[in-house]
Amino acid sequence: MHITLAAPADAQAILDLQKLAFRKFPNYLDPQLQPVQEIAEQIEQGLVLKGVADGAIVGSVRAYVSGEPGQLSCHIGRLIVHPAHARKGYGRQLMEELERRYAYVHSFQLFTAVVGNQTTIDMYIRFGYSEVRRGYRGDEEEIFMQKMNAAYQGNLPD
Repeated sequence: MHITLAAPADAQAILDLQKLAFRKFPNYLDPQLQPVQEIAEQIEQGLVLKGVADGAIVGSVRAYVSGEPGQLSCHIGRLIVHPAHARKGYGRQLMEELERRYAYVHSFQLFTAVVGNQTTIDMYIRFGYSEVRRGYRGDEEEIFMQKMNAAYQGNLPD
């Protein structure tokens, strides 16, 4: 898999992949209902990586940074991998590249659904993330996780 920045023209393919990846969560509607224009805006406003294999987008991850200098956090959005490519290490590759690109942040944060999602939670734990708290968005229980950036040295990007 080759990882590059996504372009606005990739928005529809990323949305199609997102819908496919989130099919196993029928009650988690946000990924199913997100407009393609919103994904295109996310691509233009922040970091959206895509993973390409055999000419097709097979994975993607989104993020943005917030906070004050010295306490910047990278908020990781949807990490998605095509189900046919699951368990090939593509999710790990996307996360490692995202963390490399955001080496100047203090911490990485994410949330994910809890019910029926233990495999994903276990994956994030293997990546070094720890549970911070749990909460609800609508009827869906979510787990909030964080990883302190071991490479953080207080430097902002040029």
